[in-house]
Formats: sequence, structure tokens, C-alpha cells
Amino acid sequence: MMRQTPVAMTLAMALLGSAAAMVPISLGNTLIEGQLTPSDTESLFPHLGERMGPSFFRDIYSFQGNGGQMVIVTLSADFDCYLMLVDSGGNLIGQNDDWTDISTSQVNLALPHTGTQHIIVTSFSPGQTGRYTLTATGGGSGQTPSAPSLPSITGRVIEGDLTRGDTAPLPNTFNRADPAYLRDAHPLQGQAGSTVTLDLAADFDCYLFLLAPDGQVVGASDDFQGANHSRIVDAPLTQTGTHLVVVTSYGQGTTGHYTLTIGNPQQGMPVTPDQVISVGQTIRGQLQAGDSAVLPSGVEQVALGFHRDGFQLNAPTNIPLTIDLECDFDGYLHLVDPRGVIIASNDDHGDTRHAQIQTQLTQLGPHRIVVTSYGQGMMGNYTLSVSQSGSGQPGQGPPGQGSSPDMPLAIGQSVQGSLVTGDSAFLRGGGARIGGDYLRDGYVLDAPEGMTLVIDMESDFDGYLFLVEPSGNVLAQNDDHGSTLRSRIEATLRQSGPHRIVVTSFAAQTQGNYRLSFSTPGGQTPSPTPAPSGGDLPLAIGGVASGQLTASDTAHHPISQHQFGQPQYPRVGYVFQGSAGQSIQITLHASFGGYLFLLDPVGALLAEGPGEPGDVQVTATLSQSGPHRILVTTTDPADLGEYSLSVSPAP
Repeated sequence: MMRQTPVAMTLAMALLGSAAAMVPISLGNTLIEGQLTPSDTESLFPHLGERMGPSFFRDIYSFQGNGGQMVIVTLSADFDCYLMLVDSGGNLIGQNDDWTDISTSQVNLALPHTGTQHIIVTSFSPGQTGRYTLTATGGGSGQTPSAPSLPSITGRVIEGDLTRGDTAPLPNTFNRADPAYLRDAHPLQGQAGSTVTLDLAADFDCYLFLLAPDGQVVGASDDFQGANHSRIVDAPLTQTGTHLVVVTSYGQGTTGHYTLTIGNPQQGMPVTPDQVISVGQTIRGQLQAGDSAVLPSGVEQVALGFHRDGFQLNAPTNIPLTIDLECDFDGYLHLVDPRGVIIASNDDHGDTRHAQIQTQLTQLGPHRIVVTSYGQGMMGNYTLSVSQSGSGQPGQGPPGQGSSPDMPLAIGQSVQGSLVTGDSAFLRGGGARIGGDYLRDGYVLDAPEGMTLVIDMESDFDGYLFLVEPSGNVLAQNDDHGSTLRSRIEATLRQSGPHRIVVTSFAAQTQGNYRLSFSTPGGQTPSPTPAPSGGDLPLAIGGVASGQLTASDTAHHPISQHQFGQPQYPRVGYVFQGSAGQSIQITLHASFGGYLFLLDPVGALLAEGPGEPGDVQVTATLSQSGPHRILVTTTDPADLGEYSLSVSPAP
């Protein structure tokens, strides 16, 4: 059972009894000496996993905390200890196994919600017992992080190098205060009641600290989406004056280059507005610090250390386009469709300073081009151009005629068609059949990544089939399937989005009739649930989507430290277009204990909500315009089932 005894700093009371109950404590200089025994079997949070089961022993403490309040909980034990912090809604908001060694653990964070918080003392392995010392301190009264009265510190990008001789100060409570660790410090003027987000990207395993003017640690971060990336999100400042941002490393004596960005994605760094670019236009621009055009999550360049320029593309559908980028840095191009989904990307086209996308738009609505870089912190001049591939060029059909339009199709549909003079659907990468002496019909089919698609064609001529990915690459092709009058493609899709099917012939100038059909193996229409790769599905405000959460659903979650962002939790992703200042309500009807995440265009968490079997609702006011993501998951990886999801204006 757990026990508290009088000590110098604070003392509560001695607790006696059989199985330990939850013990209330106060933040401050609270010091607790306890002992984990086989009678400590309190389990208030069975949804938090194996350490809540009968093979682990637990002591649980509770305290009252305010949203935004900084809390540091430290555990030292004579066994391999494990520390967990749970908020008022039963959500795991922090956990740690080894801090300085296996016998110490620490959780250091700002509380996301006001209410009763819970500290769980347990062990790394089942059945462990022993003595421990627990301290819990809190700084500032805190307030809800989303309160509009909280000003934020934004807009600085610092390029630096960790080198021999860098000995910036760090409190001795951290082992990285040891002289064997190199440390840089950057001053930051902060006001009490404001918040700040720090993003550190390095070419080494980095570590980030934020110190208040009195030297107290406000926040710390080691790994954020990888060992070379650290982030402190929305740290509330409780003092006015010069704060220190300390950059160091996970390992001793480590040197290297880093990029430190000071911003606040929760409230939104200033978003660089898109320029407009049209077919036939060339724009000369410069990628520089502060460029932060919206880019959908799921790619590395959404991180704070990347600079981004955005362009709204004015172009008709069904004409072949070339988007070309020349720059004096290692550039990167992304093409985003009206749903906010990236449908094409390119890094190197021949060399690292040249990127190119060749495509044909198949959806009505505004598309966006995002110019960014391969690595964080890169800046420089660039030239961006959009052109229609010239008449008579490979893949263009007869000179001067352009391309014939694609026709939309759906899974399970079949069509009757004919190849006739003038059919010149766009095709690239199809060998001789891209030339103007071949007739081609084009069809477009929107399908998710990971789906297996079967395309059958019967014709009265020797036909040829091509399946083209959203990026414009030929995924599969077939001439004869059993006879010269039949063609078949069976392929597993590698991308989500509009795929093109091009019907042509084995020989040039061939005309004739054909029947084309689309299905999945077994003839079943696929579930609307995203493929295992985690591609997002489109959802409009005012729309409703339904599906089934399965163990193979792995939509990308950018906040890997969150309990439900971990790999064992299945997730389905949806994307919708939102406007800054718009208030929305997301409703989930589920047969399981559902959980919702709402992410803004740069991947920052706007809102989240736990649930029980039945309804889950999340409301939020959007801080940016652009594609927002909804993630549907469960509070128990073994509890899955059917659901329906809707997005509507908030009442």
C-alpha cells in the first residue's frame, strides 16, 4: 500500500488500509515517500493499457490543476519505475519510463484542461515493488490555452551550430547540465500570460529546453516525430522578462547544425497568402524566413522549420500541364487538389535544384501549388512556371488538337465506347502509344490507396489498356488477356485520388468499339474506410460519412506522443476545407468508445474529444483557412466497429 511520511518540504498524512485508494495532494513543494506493494491494485483507468491490469501494482495521487499550468512530476525509486499523468477526462497526457536512468521518471508539461489531474506511480515490468519518492511542483495559475486573451510569440527563425565550447547554462536538475553536453542559448523576451511554441530541427539527435527568467524549466522536449526534431507546444509563460531557449543534444559531445523556429501553431503562425498563377505564366520568387503557406499534413515539409510559398492555380481540367521549378536551393514541389489532398509531388527532376510535375487536372475547383525545400531552413531564389505541353509533343495527340476530355466513372460501373478519329486523351510514359498516330479515350476514377482495382476491356480490335496514378506515372498496362480482343489490369493502388484509365490500341490508327468495366476482386464495392496506408477521405462541411474502423486503418497522426497517436490505435482520416473564423461542430456516432482529433492545415491540434459508445462531439473555431483533418479513433484498440461522421456549422 502507499504511504506518506513527514519530510522536510511538505507532509500529508500517513495512509493505512488494504488496497490503496486515490490520495489527494497539493501542488507546490510536495514530497511524498511511498512504497509500491502487492496490495496496491487501484485501477481507475482500465482503458490506459496493460499497466492498469492485475499484473501491475499502482499508487494513484490526484491534484487540482488549471489548463495551461506548468507541472513537473518527478519519481525516484529502488525499482524500474514508470510514471503516468492523466487529465480530468481520463486522457493520458504524459508518461515516462527512464529519465536519467531506469530508477527515475519525469513528466514535464503544461496541463491541457482544468480539473482533477491524476498521477499514477507504477513499474516498467509486471509484479515489481519497492520504495519511491515523488515530487510534484506547479508554476503559475494557468488558464485554458485556447483563450483568445493569450498573446503568442511568433515569427523568428534562428540558424545555429552546436560546436565545441558551447556551455550555455542549464539547471543542475538535468543531466544535460553536465559539461560533457554542448549547449547553445537564445534569449527570448516573454510576458507573463503569453504562450510560445518552439520547434527545433537538427542534423543530430537534439534536445530542447525553455527556461524562465528565474532559471526554472518551463518546458523540455527530446524526440518529436524523430530523434532530430524537438518541439515545445504552447508553453504558458508565468513570468515577464528574458527567457532562455537552450539547444543541446541527447548524447554527450554532439555537434551539428540546427534550425530553431519560434511560433505558435495552436493559434496559427502568420500564414503567407497564396499568389495566383495561370497556365502560360512564369513567376520569379524568393523563399525566405516567415514564408508559411498552408500545406496539408502527411508530408515532412509541414514542420515549422520549412519555409513555404503557395500559389493558387488557375487551369482547366483535362489538359496536360507541366509545373516547373528552378531554384538555387534543393527545391520541392507539391500539387494540392480542391479537397486539400496532395495529388503530386516532386523533389529532383534531373538534379536537386530542379523539380517538375507533369499532370492533368481531373477535378473542378481551385488547385494549389506549394513551393518549399527538401531540407529545413533552406532559402533562396526560384522560378516557377506552369505551361500546357506543346502541340505535337509526346502525349499530346495530333498537332493543334489538344487532348480529348476524360469521362468520370465509378467502381462497379461499365461503359460502352468507341475509338474514333480525334480521340486524343493525354498519356505520358506509354511508349509509342503516346504519339499522335494513336487514338486514345480517357476515363477518371477516384479511388483510395491500397485498394486492388480490376479493369477489364473487351473490344472488336486489338486493344491496349493503361492505368495512370494521380501523379501521372503509369502504374500498370496490358495488351492481351487470353486473346488479342481482351485486356485486363489488376493492380493495387499506391496513391489516393483520381486515377486515369486510358484505352488505346496495339496498332496505330485503329478504330473500333469496346466495353470497359471496373471492379474490385470478388466484385465488391470497397468500403469508404481509407486504405491501410492511411490516405484521407474528402468530407464537406454539411456532409456525412460512414464507415467501419478496423485494425488495418492507419491514418497518419502528427502527434505521436499522444496516447491515441501511437501505432496500436487504428485511425481513419478525413479532410475538409475550412475558413479562418469559421465555427464548426464535428459529431461521431460510433458503436465503440470513439475519440476525435481536429488538426489545422499545418498539422497542429485544434480540438480533441473522448467518448463512450454513442455520440462524440467536438466544436472549434478555425484559426486558418485551408484543408483541415479529422481523425477518428478508439479509446481501446480492441474495441472497433461501425461509425458515422458529420461536420456542420456550430449551433
